Parts: sequence; structure tokens; C-alpha cells
Amino acid sequence: MSSKVHDERSPLLAKSIDDPESGSGSGSVSPPLSTPAETNPTSDVDPAGKARLGLIMPALMVGVFLAALDNTIVVASYARIGSEFHALNEANLIVTSYMLTVTAFQPLYGRFSDIFGRKFALLTSYTIFGLGCLLCGLARNLPELVAARAFAGVGGGGMTIVTSVLLSDLVSIKARGTFQGIVNIVFATGAGLGAPIGGWLADGIGWRMAFLGQAPVTVIAFLGVYFTLKTHPVHLQEPRSAKLKRVDFAGAATLVVAISFFVVAFDVGGNVLPWTHPLVLTAIPLSIAFFVAFGYVEAKNAREPIAPVHVVTARTPLAALICNFCAFMSYFGMIYNVPLYFQLLGESASKSGTRLLPSIIAGSAGSLLGGFFMHWTGSYYWITVISYTLLAIGQGSLVLWDGHNPFWQYTMSLVPIGLGNGIGVTTTLIAIIHNVSKADQATATGLSYLFRATGTVLGVSLSSSILQNYLKTRLPRVIVGPGAPDIIEKVRQSVTYIADLPAEMKGVVVGVYLAAIRICFFCTMFVAAGAAVSALFIREKKAILDAHDAWLAAQHPISTRGSLWGKSLGLPGRYPSSLALITSIYYHIYLFKQHTSPPISSSGAIPMHFSFLGAAVAVAALTLSTCYAKTIDTEYGALAMGQSPWGGVDPLLFDGRPDDCPPCFNCLLPAFQCMQYANCSEYDGRCICPPGFGGDDCSQPTCGSLADGSRRSIRPDGEKCECEEGWSGINCNVCEIDAACNRLMPEGINGTCYRGGLTVKQNFQMCAVTNRKILDQLGSKVPEVTFSCKENDRTCNFQFWVDEVESFYCGLDTCTFELDTQYDQNVTRYRCENIHCSCVPGRMLCGEEGSIDISEFLSETIRGPGSFECSGKKGGCRFSEPAMNDLIKTVFGDSSITLDCNSGECLHYTEIPGYQRPEKPSNTKLIAASVAGAIVFLILLAVLLWYLIRQSQRQAKVSGGEIRLPDDEADKLMMHHTPASLMFRNITYNVAGKTILNDVQGAVAPGQIMAIMGASGAGKTSFLDILAKKNKRGQVSGDIFVNGREVSESEFKSITGFVDQEDVLMPTLTVYETILYSALLRLPKDMSVEAKKYRVLETMNELGILGIKNSFIGTEGQRGISGGEKRRVSIACELVTSPSILFLDEPTSGLDAYNAYNVIECLSVLARDYKRTIVFTIHQPRSNIVALFDQLVLLAKGRVVYSGDASECQEYLAAIGHPCPTGYNIADYLVDLTMGTTDEAPNETSGEPSDDEPGLVRRRTSHEDLESTQEWARLSQNTSATLSRKPKSNKSVRRARPVVDEQAHLDNLVEAYAASLASDGIRDQIQEAIAESSDPQTPAPEALVQHKRQNVWGQFVILSQRMFKNLYRNPMLMMTHYAIAITLALLCGYLFFGVSNELSGFQDRLGLFFFILALFGFSTLTSLNVFASERILFVRERANGYYHPAAYFLSKVIFDVIPLRIVPPVVMALIIYPMVGLVPEVQTFFKFLLVLVLFNLTAAAICLFIGVVCKETSVANLIGSLVMLFSLLFAGLLLNSDSMPKTLSWLQKVSIFHYAYEALLVNEVRYLTLREKKFGLSIEVPGATILSTFGFDVAAFWPDTVGLVIMFGAFMVMTYLAMHFLLVERR
Repeated sequence: MSSKVHDERSPLLAKSIDDPESGSGSGSVSPPLSTPAETNPTSDVDPAGKARLGLIMPALMVGVFLAALDNTIVVASYARIGSEFHALNEANLIVTSYMLTVTAFQPLYGRFSDIFGRKFALLTSYTIFGLGCLLCGLARNLPELVAARAFAGVGGGGMTIVTSVLLSDLVSIKARGTFQGIVNIVFATGAGLGAPIGGWLADGIGWRMAFLGQAPVTVIAFLGVYFTLKTHPVHLQEPRSAKLKRVDFAGAATLVVAISFFVVAFDVGGNVLPWTHPLVLTAIPLSIAFFVAFGYVEAKNAREPIAPVHVVTARTPLAALICNFCAFMSYFGMIYNVPLYFQLLGESASKSGTRLLPSIIAGSAGSLLGGFFMHWTGSYYWITVISYTLLAIGQGSLVLWDGHNPFWQYTMSLVPIGLGNGIGVTTTLIAIIHNVSKADQATATGLSYLFRATGTVLGVSLSSSILQNYLKTRLPRVIVGPGAPDIIEKVRQSVTYIADLPAEMKGVVVGVYLAAIRICFFCTMFVAAGAAVSALFIREKKAILDAHDAWLAAQHPISTRGSLWGKSLGLPGRYPSSLALITSIYYHIYLFKQHTSPPISSSGAIPMHFSFLGAAVAVAALTLSTCYAKTIDTEYGALAMGQSPWGGVDPLLFDGRPDDCPPCFNCLLPAFQCMQYANCSEYDGRCICPPGFGGDDCSQPTCGSLADGSRRSIRPDGEKCECEEGWSGINCNVCEIDAACNRLMPEGINGTCYRGGLTVKQNFQMCAVTNRKILDQLGSKVPEVTFSCKENDRTCNFQFWVDEVESFYCGLDTCTFELDTQYDQNVTRYRCENIHCSCVPGRMLCGEEGSIDISEFLSETIRGPGSFECSGKKGGCRFSEPAMNDLIKTVFGDSSITLDCNSGECLHYTEIPGYQRPEKPSNTKLIAASVAGAIVFLILLAVLLWYLIRQSQRQAKVSGGEIRLPDDEADKLMMHHTPASLMFRNITYNVAGKTILNDVQGAVAPGQIMAIMGASGAGKTSFLDILAKKNKRGQVSGDIFVNGREVSESEFKSITGFVDQEDVLMPTLTVYETILYSALLRLPKDMSVEAKKYRVLETMNELGILGIKNSFIGTEGQRGISGGEKRRVSIACELVTSPSILFLDEPTSGLDAYNAYNVIECLSVLARDYKRTIVFTIHQPRSNIVALFDQLVLLAKGRVVYSGDASECQEYLAAIGHPCPTGYNIADYLVDLTMGTTDEAPNETSGEPSDDEPGLVRRRTSHEDLESTQEWARLSQNTSATLSRKPKSNKSVRRARPVVDEQAHLDNLVEAYAASLASDGIRDQIQEAIAESSDPQTPAPEALVQHKRQNVWGQFVILSQRMFKNLYRNPMLMMTHYAIAITLALLCGYLFFGVSNELSGFQDRLGLFFFILALFGFSTLTSLNVFASERILFVRERANGYYHPAAYFLSKVIFDVIPLRIVPPVVMALIIYPMVGLVPEVQTFFKFLLVLVLFNLTAAAICLFIGVVCKETSVANLIGSLVMLFSLLFAGLLLNSDSMPKTLSWLQKVSIFHYAYEALLVNEVRYLTLREKKFGLSIEVPGATILSTFGFDVAAFWPDTVGLVIMFGAFMVMTYLAMHFLLVERR
């Protein structure tokens, strides 16, 4: 018999039959398959890991259990959660959000585990799931909970799918069904326990613990997988980049989006939104489009598709996937509705969850049954068909439920559903895995889970949608009348609300709900039928050979001969699964028991022989014990009263007592006394104890609550009371919540805990003693007081306790009770005419060892009157009595006993004392004081400014006097000065492909000045910038040397100075101050201030501006110094530092001829006498200025026409045939020469032009050229007659000359210089300097000295002085801000004077706050000009190294921005607050002030940022106005946040107006009660309610304040960064 090689597509096990899918028809016996991990090329599981399966399985099962648990953990509690968040109609999102992400991400994990490895994928899913559960438990509202659930679902999807894939790697296909059954049992157990556990926690501890408790379990599972699952390095060999390329990102994205749109459409459609809503109508087509896109990506583009087409389109996998989809859609539709069904019938959330246990148990059994069946028969077809038929039958039986069915009928309906689904989920997975290759098994498994999860999500969401749509349609027909819409909405939002409805209406509503659920059951039945039909199309691959089974037994002892658990119990191979089944059944029985009866024993042990009989016995025992407990309670109550439970007096209580037994208590006898001044009953001789006290003599406190009446238990000695919920105090007399009072009401409802302090019927107070000395005296012991009063007999009682042990008590009578309603607090006053006090013998203060005894004092001295007074403030209570006050004063130094009390009295809500609105206090004095203070502030400010200006002028006059310097300071600059030569070569500069400079060279030595000349556009300024190493936009090349070597940029800038062509100076400073600040910032730090001032005066004297030293610089609109004087001031700011190399751009620009000569002469003297190197550009200087030049660089269109000694220039030009005419200004001639408008000099003998340079251009004759200048006008009078020709002959000559190209003329000049000795000399000079500086035998040149300048703090101090002077010398802006603030404050105070606490007053507050914020917001637009006016000054000074940007920024903010943004709101608040009559509390006022200041600073910071970023002031103004306008729009007044589109709600989070407006309103209105009286009807509305209606968060004051602080800080940082990186000089 022939054999053939089998692969992953071979039949399930050995025997092959004709199968069109497998393509095998030989019927031969197959050799054994290889081990799973070896045949799967995508697996990273170590084959040795099979031996550790017993350790791996528990870790895997924990993850499966948690993932399943989260599917249903909110099924029984989602109604409770939704009701808590007041959104029951949206509560299904809690379920669907988790299922949505599980659905979307499950199929991704299959392929991702192929790429990144099983272990990595599983650990990643555990991490995400654990974090998601933690976030769920911490959620504050429904959206946060839904988001956290969705995040947890991302991990939950992987925990199940990767486990299933791992099992395919670890066990054979034959045993795969059994293991899948175990997984399904665990999954079903988790899903089944989710509902009861969630319901139990929701009813008890709280639903949050259902999520928080899963986080540590997830960590344990993570560690278990990490240490037990071993992998081989199959995936480590592939680089991560290659793995990422394999990931189908496009497929993953389109699938997630498609599923999301699909689920959202069916979830919100008809429930949250109508089906015609644009969101629903958009989501459905988008989901279809993305599904199509997903299919296209998988079929065409994906390298390793998530859903391979050949897997999805194969007959058996497709049929099995459809079965999964329909079955889970049907099953979870049932799961969603069954607990709701029983809750409507009156069951609790936890009990309704237990109703699912029969189905869960059946599902667990079905999973194992399906695995065993396939293991024994090798077939899965018929059992799959039968299972889904059972599912359809069970779903159909649900329709027969009518709310009155017996328990067995409910069970018989649910068991087939669970059994059918449990079998089918196992058999279909094996069918899918068996019909795909090993390489596709992980992906196929993921698809199986995708279809299951998709069905799950749709089952829940469609059930919810059908239910809510039916309710929306049907309820309005049955609920009519006033308030019907409200009732309908509450019925749809909260199940608990239905219980509070009137009986008749409740029945109607429950009927509608049950009808809606029945419709859902019809739908689930038809979907289940679809699963049964689809199962008919499954084909199976047949049978398992015994030989193969034997081989598997040899290869896989764990999977076929018994698991680790089975071996440990000594069970045969096939018993572990049976044991798992039995254990699961017993476990579910135990769970069912746990929800129906208390535990059998306190140890909580679960005996293995526990059975249904045990459960029945336990239930019976519970019933009997409950009844017996009630009987015992009744008997005990009767016995306590000395009565027999059968009536009459029990003689056993009085007869037969021992002789030494003390007599029974009888307060009618003189030997016995009732404490607490309680009355004695004349009928039985027992004390009638006041509430909270018990025992024979009323000496013992009772526990429980007032509602327990006479059944309250006595507090055991040495213990403390555990009060019932809603009660507090030593003896549990003080109510805390309204619900606690319901039991005291006649009808059991409408109880109210009145805590106002006034005694209405009987009031109780629990107080802590706050006297400091009493607390010090008692040390660790806690003194407390209980105080109660009864209104009907006008009595009170008072007890003093130490560590909850009573020391003494007092009885008070003839009492009056008053309530003084003040504006800011309520004060209750009790006054009692008579007081009687008694000690408890042997207690603290009453004879206890180690303490004083005041017994006699209390009984003999205390007589009254006494008073008890409480205000609403903490610690604001005191108990007074004349004699007791004397004792307290004498012993402890206080005037009375001071207390901090908590009051409570249970009343019907109709008995609450009427509210008395206090009159607002008059604040006329405060108004007058605030207005006067504002006026005084302005006057003081004006006086201060006047004084500062006078002081400034006086100091300026004093500074002109003689300055005496020490000898060492006079020459400080020269002592450390190093002369610096400047050489450059091959300087080339290109901008956007255009050459601006080309191959420029030159050299200038210390003591020399170099002039750079040329016509306009020759590149002079660009060349000077490059020499000064300024930032240029283009590309610069070439070499610049200082003393023959290249130096760093920082070293270069430390020895150079640069004077710009344009003068940019601060207009409010004087000439002297301007130069002085340059000296203070840039001269050496160790140089004294006197020396720096001397240097300033010396520089001013050199430039001839000493006479104007006290003149202000001025602006165009303000008179100041002239343009020429400004020029010299700019030069002085650089000369004052005496740099080694000084660069000047057009230093004579704007100066007359005389002053221009003075400037250049000063530069010449500075260079010659102080060995400085001066380089400057100049345009057509006078001849006497030219005579001062040492070096000359002549440029024409960026090219060198001449570079060398200025004295040799004329000789050079004559040598190349261009001599300068006699008497002609050489500077003018050089410019004309470079422009091609000159010709060689006329021949002196013949008057004919020279023929030596035939290439020169001659556009005009020499005669005409010279006539065009004034120089020629003088020269023409002395020229020979040969130069005077008739115009006629001249014209004929001009016509005869050929016109040569101007470029050729320039080329000739450049080439002539390049070939000249002058050019060679420059190159040689540069080369020699370089060689000399690098020659080791030559002494090293003297190092350049870099003086240490001011640090950032020193710069800040100097700049602050300058900023402050600028501020007070330009007071109009500051005074305008202050004057406007005061004027508008008075106007607003007048308009909104004495705002009321009515609804109109609320409107006034809205308008006032809105106006104030708008005023400050738009007034901050002036900050746009803060940097705009000084932008160029900052850029220039920064480029010249005056200071660090941080120093300038801080000084600008502190002495310019803050004075304009803090003082105005403070002044306005001081005036407006008392005039308008806002809440008269100091804390509230300072909060109001804080918000105004923060808002003003934040708005100014925003405008400051815009002003820095936008160079154009007009653009900055437009953007700033728009920003403020849109921020104002989202403040909350013009647009309610609740009606705002969700997509734009984030704009409110970035609106500073919203933060400030909400904070101001919350601060003012939160605790106000606003009233309105119209047409005889008085309405009172809490301010918090109105704020909530307007969309404001009443608890958002501090979050809003923090938001303003964060935005202020953020924009200040952004402003600095923008200034630091954007305001950089680029020339």
C-alpha cells in the first residue's frame, strides 16, 4: 500500500477519504504527523514547553477567565451604573465599548503573534488589560468609564485569541478539542460569574471593585506566563524593522474603523439618536466603505493579510464563522435581556445574575462534551448541527415567558441555549483549524474570535436598540398627563425608578418592558436558527487512526495520557477532563448556593461531596434559622421587660433567687436613682431613659440608631458604638443623611435630617471640646459633649464625656430657642433659666484616681441660667453658665467651654423651619473707603513719578561733574588690550544662485582704518557684515584671519564692535544714559562704575556730543536730538567699549561735511593712538576724509577693483591707464570709474584720447564728464586751451568712438587688479601672517584678551533700571490704564450698585463679570506693541552682545508687563466689589481678585506671544483681536456648553475667558440662594443649580484657576522661546 507525505492540509488524523476540499482520495493510511510546534513555521513556542503544559495552562486560563469575566461583569450591574451616572439609556455603552475593541483587535493578534511571537503578544495584551481595568475603577463619569472599558478590550481580545493559538502550537489536533473544551469552560465560567459577581459587588462593596480587583490578578497572570512559557529564538533572528514591514497596518486600520463605525451606527441608532440622525446615516455607509476597503487591502496589498482571502472564502471555514457570528449574537442578546427581565420582576441585580447560572453550567458541560465527542469519534459535523438546533429551540422557548412562569420552565429554557452554544463553539473552532494550513491557524483562530465578538457586540447593541426603540414608541401611549415626558425619560434611564412609581403605573411600565424584551427574544430565536442552517454547510475531514493515536500518546503524554492535575490525583488518562466537568458543575452549584443562602461554616470551606441535596438542606436551614432568630428576638424583648413571651409576668424572674443576690433595681425606692435626670415609671419602678441611654439607671449609652426605638442595644463596656448607616455620635443620636430618618416617619418616606441647629421637636448635637488648656490637661484623652433639647417641655440635657466615658451630666429647664439669621451665617441661641448638674462617681473630673473632683461644685454651685450658642463657623459653639464660666476661667484661662458641634434632628420635610432671608448688610463705609483709596493711590502714583523724574534730572546734572579715577582704572582698557590685524581672502557670497561678492581679499593692520567704497549695489554692506561675522541668509565662503589665525565666533565677537547704518535708540533715555548702559553691559565686569562713567564722558567728548549729554534721544513725535547727533550716539555706544576691531556701516550717513570729517578723524585717532583696527563702508567722502584712509577696498558689483594702501590707489590707476584728473576728488572718480562713466585722462599735448586701453567704455567725453561735477567747474577755469573744444567737433568725435560693453569694462578693471603687484602684495602679506602664526620657531602671537562681562543677573539688574526709567518717563500708557480702571470701576459700581440676590441679580452678575473680563481682555492688546516698538533695538543689541535674551525678557516682563496687568485689576476690584455688593467674605474677595489678576496676566501673555511672533503690528492686532473674540465666544455666556457641538467642545478648554468667567461665577454664586417673586409665587433656586443649567461646573473654581496659571506659564515660556529663536539678526 502506497503512502504519501502529509502536510498541514492532510486529514484531521490518519484515514483519508474522497474529499473535494482536501483533494485526497487515496484512502491510504497516513504516517504520524509531526509535532505541532515543529510543523508551524510561524510559532515561537519552544517544543520543550509541552512538558511544562501543566504549569503553563493555569497562567493562560487566568487570562481567559478575566477576559470572559469582563464581557459580562456589567451585565447585571450596568443598570445600576447607568442610574448612578443618570444615563441608563446610554449604559449599554459600558458593555459594547469593551466588546467593540475586543472585536476590532482580536483578529489582529493572530497575525501579530505570528510576526512578533506568541509570548510577546500575550504579555502585551495582559499589560493593556490590567491598565484598562485600573482606569475603569477610577472613572469619574460615564464617558471615562466607556473609554477605559474600550482600552481594556484591546488587551482582552489578545488574552483569548493568543491562548487559543498557543494551544494549537502545544497540543495535537486530536486533543485540541478537549483542550478547547477546557478553555471554553473557563471562558464560560468567567462569563457566567461576571454577572453575579458584578451584581453582588454593585449591591455591596460597589461596582468599582469589580474592575480594581482584576488588576492584581492580571499582574499574577503576567508573571505566570513570563516565567513558565519558554520560547525559542525563531523571532529574535529577524530584525524589528523587517517585522514591522510584515505588519498589515492598512488592513488593521481599515478593519478597526469599519467595525467601529458599524457598531456605533447600530448602537446609537434608535436609542441615543434617531435612525434618521446624520451620525447614524453617515456611520452605516462609512462602515460598508471601510469593510470594502479592508477586503481590497487583504486581497491586493497585504504582505501577510489579517484575513487571508483563501481562508475566508473556503466553504467550511466560512460556514463555521457564520455559525459563530449568529450563535454569539443570539446568545449575548439573551445574556443582555435575561437579568433585566428578572430585575423588572423585582429581583436584585445579584439575584437576577444568578438566573444565568443554568445556562452557564450547561455551556461549560457542552464545551467538554463537544471535545470528548470529537476525541472519541473524530467527527464534528452532526454534533455541530445538533448543537445549534438546540440553541434555536432554547431561544424560541424564551418567547413563552410571561413573568409568571415556574422556576423549572426558566431553567429548561436556558439550559439548551447554554448547551448548544457550548458545544458549537468548540466544534466550529476545530472545524476551522482542521481545514486550514498550520501557517494560517493563528489567523483563522483570530477570525473565529472576530466573528464571535462581532456577533456579541451586535447582539448586545441591537437588543438594546430594539428595547429602547420600543420603549420610546410605546411608553408615550400608556403614560400621559402632566409630567409624562419626565417620567418616561426617568423610566428609560433607571430601573430603580420604576420601583418608586405608583402601583398602577408600575404595572403598565413593567408590561411595556416585558413586551419589548419578548420582541428581543423573537429576534434572537431567528438569529439562532441562522446558525443552525449555516452548520449544514460544514464539511469535515474524517477519522483518526489508532496508529496515529498511539503515536500521539508517545509524543504527547500530557495531552492523551492524562494532565498534570490528573496524575497528581492518580486518575487514568481520560479522567482529568471528566474531573474538570464534575468540578465545574459542583463549583457552579456552590456559586448558586452562595447567592441563595449564607455559607455553611465561617471557614468558607467547600466540601467536594456538596450536592444539590446539601444546597436544599442549606436553604431549609437558612429559612428555619431566620424564623428562629426572629422568635428569639421577640422572646428576648419580652424577657427584657420582665414579661413572659406567653403573656403576664414570668415568676421565674422573682422566685428562687440565691440569698446573696442583690435587690432588683427600682427607682421608686430611695436607694436607686435615675441618671441623666430621667423620669421614673410609677408602674414598674424602671427609669424612662432619654434617647441614646439605657440600662437600669440610664447610665449606659445605646448603639444602633434613633429609629430602633426601645430595641437599641446597650454599648458593651470598654467598646465603642458602631452606628447604623446615616447616624453618628457617641450614642448614635445624630442623623447625617435624610434617608436615615425615613424609618421615623409615619409612612416611612419623606424623612429629612434637619441640621440647622434650631430645636423643632427634639434636637441632638455631638460636640468636640476645643478649649486649648482642657485638651492639654487631658493629654491623649478626648473630651466631648452631647447636648439635646425637647421643644414640647422646654428642657435640655447636657453630658460631658472623656474618651466616650461620661463624666458628668446636667439637666436644663425653662428653655427658649432662637434662630438669628444673619447674612453670612445663622446663629442658634438656647437659654435655660435653671440648671442641675451631677457627677458620675469615680469618673474623670469626678473622683477618678489622678483627677480633680468637681462633684460638690456641680451639685451645689451650678444653678443657672445657662446658655448654648452656635454659629455656622467651625468651632463656633460655646456653653455658658456663670459659675462654670468662673471655674473654666480660673483653671483653664478661657471664658467658657468652647465647642465644635454637629447637629441633627429627624423631621418630615413639611416640618422644616421656614427659611428667613437676611437683609444684606450696608457697606457704605467700605465703598467710601475703597473709592478714597483708589484716588489716593493715583495721587501717590503721580507724586512718585514726579519725584523719580526730578531725581533723574538731578542725577543727570550731577553726573556731569568731575570724575576722579584711581591710577589703575584710568588705563584699564589699554593694559589688557591686544592689537588685532584683520585679513581676508576669497570672500564669496551667494544668495539664491546670485553672486553678490566674488573673491574679495584685503588686509588691515592695528592702527589703521580701512574704507570700503563702491557705488550703490556694489556689495559694501554685505561685505562688511561678512567681515563682522553677522548672520547672513545666503552662502558665505572664504577665510578671515585675526593676527594670522582663524578664531572662533565667540572670541571674534568679544574683540569687535559693530555700528549699524540706521540708528535704533531708546527714545526716553538721555544721550549720557544711552551710552552709559552700553558701557555698563559690555565693559569688563571688574571695571568700576566710576571708570565706566569716565569712559562714557571721554567717548562723548571725542565725538563732540558732550554738550548734549542730558538731552533725550526723542522720537519723531517728541522733540529730541538731531539725526546727526543720533548717529554719533550710535557710534559712541560701540566706541565706549574700545574694541580691538570696530566695524561701521556708513558712519557719515546723515552728517554734514564737517561732522563727517570729525567722525572719521576720531576713528583715525582711535586707531592710531590706541592700536585699534577700524573697518567701515563709506559713500563718496570728501577728499580730506579720503586722505585719512590707510587701506582701501573698492568694489564694483561684488568684485574687487582695488584693495590695498589708499595712498597708492591713484598711482595704481594711472599705471593701468585710468589716471585721476588733476583737482578731481579721487572718491568721486573711483565711483564713476566702477560705473563705467569715466574715460582715461585727455592727452595733455594733443588732447586726443590714449589708445593704450582701447577696451574702455566711453559714453561721454571727459569734458562732459567733468562738467557734470562741481570739481570740474573749478578745474575748467585753469585747464589748457586744448581741453576747450567746440561742441561740434566733440560731437563728431563721440560719433566716431565705438561703444564697448560695460561688463567688459568691469572685467578689464578686475583682471587688471588681479594681475597687479598690489594684489600680489596682499596675498603675500596674508600668507606670511598665516605662516608666521603657525611657525613653531616664531614666538606665539599675543593671545586675544576676552574681558569677562556681566552675568545674566547683572544684566537683569541693569536692564531693569533702564526699563523702569522708560516706564515712568512715558507715563501716559500706565496712567491711562489706571485711570480707565478707576473710571470704569466707578461706572460699573454705579450701574450694578447693590446687586440683589434675585434672578435679576444673577443676570446682573453675569453681565458685570462678562464686561470686566472683556475690558481687561481687549485692553491687553496694548501688549502687542511691547516688543514691536523695541524689536529692532533688541535684535541689534543682542547681535552686538549687550545681554542674554533671558535677562531682557525678565526685565521687560517685570517692569513693563506686570505693572500694567496687576495694578489695574486690583484697583478695579477694590472699588467694584463693595459697590456692587458681592459676597462679603474676605476669602471670596481674594479669590475674585486672584482670578482677575491671573486672567489679566494670561491675556497679556497671549498678546505678548502674538506680538513677538508677528512682525507686522497690523497683523498682530488682527490676530490678537480674533483670538480674544473667539475666546470670549466660548466663555459660557453667549454659548451654553451643553448645547455646544461635541467636536468643538475642546475650544472651551483653551478659552481663558471660560476659565475666568466660570471661576468668578462659581466663587460668587455657588452658595447663594436666588429667589424670584412673581404673581404671589415665591421661587427659590440654589445658585449651584442655575450655574449647572448654564453649563458651568460648580466645583471648577480651583481647576479653572490652575488652568489660568498653566496657560499663563505656557504662553510666557512660548513667548520667551519665540523671542529667543525668532528674534535673531539675519542680514
